[in-house]
Order: sequence, then C-alpha cells, then structure tokens
Amino acid sequence: MLKGVDENKLKLDFKMESKIVLFFILIILLFGCRKGTDYPINNEQKEENPEILEIPEIPVNYLQVPSSAYPTVQSAIDSSFDGDTVIVLPGIYKEVLDMKGKNITLASVYLLEENQKYIEATILDGKAEWSVINFNNGENENCVLNGFTLRNGAGIKYNSPYASPMRQGGGIYCWKSKPVLKNLIIRENTADWGSAIYCSQGSVTLDNILVTENKGSHALYFIHSSPRINNIRVEKNEGNGLATRECHTFTISNSRFLNNSRSGCFFDQGRTILINVLCADNKYWGVSANAAPTELKNCTLVNNGGGINVFETSSFIKNCIFWNESVEISLSVLISGWAEATVRYSDVKGNPSSYENEYYKLDYDSTNISLDPQFCDPENGDYHLQPGSPCLTASEDGWLIGAMGEGCSGE
Repeated sequence: MLKGVDENKLKLDFKMESKIVLFFILIILLFGCRKGTDYPINNEQKEENPEILEIPEIPVNYLQVPSSAYPTVQSAIDSSFDGDTVIVLPGIYKEVLDMKGKNITLASVYLLEENQKYIEATILDGKAEWSVINFNNGENENCVLNGFTLRNGAGIKYNSPYASPMRQGGGIYCWKSKPVLKNLIIRENTADWGSAIYCSQGSVTLDNILVTENKGSHALYFIHSSPRINNIRVEKNEGNGLATRECHTFTISNSRFLNNSRSGCFFDQGRTILINVLCADNKYWGVSANAAPTELKNCTLVNNGGGINVFETSSFIKNCIFWNESVEISLSVLISGWAEATVRYSDVKGNPSSYENEYYKLDYDSTNISLDPQFCDPENGDYHLQPGSPCLTASEDGWLIGAMGEGCSGE
C-alpha cells in the first residue's frame, strides 16, 4: 500500500467512479437505442435525398411516425383524436391514406423547422393504386395537411353512366370536406379529373403549394365547391392547370399558372375573382370562362395561346397586362359569343377599340395603354418589370399594374 493513502477511501472512490461509468453507459445505451428505433431514415430515402436532415426534438404530446407505437402514417391517423398532431419524419411512405374524419394536424418536421428541405424529403407515395390521401368523411378546417411531397397517386375510380370508369383525385381526393392544405409539393400523379387535387362539394383551402408534372385533363379540379386559394404555383401539367364547374364565388390570389398543356385556368359557371395572378406560356388560353363571370385585378396574361376567352358571361379587367409576343393577333383580349368585357387601366397589345353588336361587347377606354411592358427576361420566364417600364405607373392611382413587381432578380 502506498504511504499516506487511505485504503478505505480509495475503495470508496473506486466504487463511486464505477457507478458513474455504469450510469453513463446506461444513458448512452438508452438514448442510442431510442434514436435507432424512432428516427430511421429508410434506404430509399437516402438514395433520393443524400443529405440526411437533422431531426429536432419532437414534443412528447405529438404522435411520431415512424416509432414503435406508430410504424406507419395510417396507424398514427387511426390512433389519433381530434386536436392531435402527427409528426412524420423524413422518408418515403408508400401508403394510401384515409383521414377517416379525424380533425388533426398531419405534418412533416417542416411544422417545427419551416425548412423547405423537410417538404422535399418527406414523401407520401400512392403506389399508383389510389389517391395518395383521402378527405371524404366530413373533415373540417381543423384538419390540416402540412409539409409533404405527394406523388404517384392514381385517383379514386368513378363509374360514370356515360363513359368508361374514370379516376378522380390523383394526389388528393376531397368530398364534402373542408381540409386545410399548405406547404405541399404535388407532383407526378395521374387521374382523369384532378390529377393533383379533386374536390367536390367542399371548401378546401390551398396555401403555398407547388403543383407540377401531373397527368390528366385538369391538374386541379373543383366542382360544386368553394375553394380558398392563395400562393399556389401550377406549372408543367398535362391539361388545364386549374378547372372549376358550378363553384360558388371564390378568389384566387398571388398565384402562378405556367407552361400547362392547355389553359392556365378554365371556369365553367360560377363567379371567380383573380388578384395578382400570372398566367404565362400556357398552350391555350391564360384564362377561359364559360358562363362564369370573371374579375381580374393586377394580373399578367402573357405568351399564352390567347389572353382571355369569355363565352356567355361578363368579365371586368383592371390593372392588368395582356401581351402575346408570338401570337399573330392584334387583340390579346378575345371575346367569344354572347359575352362582354370591360377593360380599365391595363396594358393590352394591339390597343383595341370599343365595339358592340348583338353577340359581343367590349368596353375599352383611354385609361388603357398599349406599350411594351419591358419584362425582365420573358424568354426565360421572368415577367417582373424593368425599371422604367410604363406599367410601373399605369394604374388609376399611379402605381404599377400586372402581377409582378419591379426588379430583375427573379421570383
């Protein structure tokens, strides 16, 4: 024994150190096992998204997917109660989901971090079997879908008495429900009607949604509904970007309809208001309305097959830009049968004159101009206005017209 060392104290210190070491080993094992169990990023997700995102601490009162209690998204929905929040970690979930009337928040980690990467990395995949997610049990405004990519949906089968079976709602099917859909990417889905979203007899809310590369007659389709639409981007879809039929008065604001293979928007009956909407590079019309009174404020319709087409209805246009560089027609506002349009404080290529006959009426006065809008880079889809554009001061109160502001730095 070393001189001056208390043998009993040495033994006590050794026992204490051993306990401390064992305690930390236990903590490491517990938390290591928990992380391995509750935070798996499956191999498929790793291949498509090589960047592994950091997972923040999930509130204990949230239902977490995947976990030992909830291995799938549907299992968490089934176990939830109104008011619950389900958090889905990054990964690819090949499931067909049914909200089953649950008024809950179903969200990715985007809800906690507000990082776009969580939307891209948290994928709900419909396996090309059905709609990716269904709202058809009376869900209300407290049912929220937030922060996902929805893909590979095929829609719900509809047995029409007039045609062969059709599909509705490739990405989302909504019937008699009022869900809130926000911060979503809806891409590469297929259906005859509403390849991205189909809604019937509901009042779905859309906010901050990208709809792209979906295949069908219409990417977004609403019938007998009252949608609330703000800040959506609908581009590169097969068919019309958006179509409605017999919908109540509703507003589309701060939205973009680009490069769709038919019209940007098609309205059939019902009344629609468009505010700060860009319709550009669509193959057919920027906006087409059939028996659907339509109002456009601060909109830009440019380089479509035609500007606006109205049939058996009226339209009111103010503070808008209609400019088609590649179309050999002098009038970008086209009026069809038994229709009328009023145009004020707008920039219209061709500078048409008012006219009226038994079929058409165009009310076009000296408040309008017909000057090059001076877009920043129209060949590459930048329809912001250059400094010095005549559209910057062309409105009734001397402010800008059109949907895009000044500045050539992109959206």
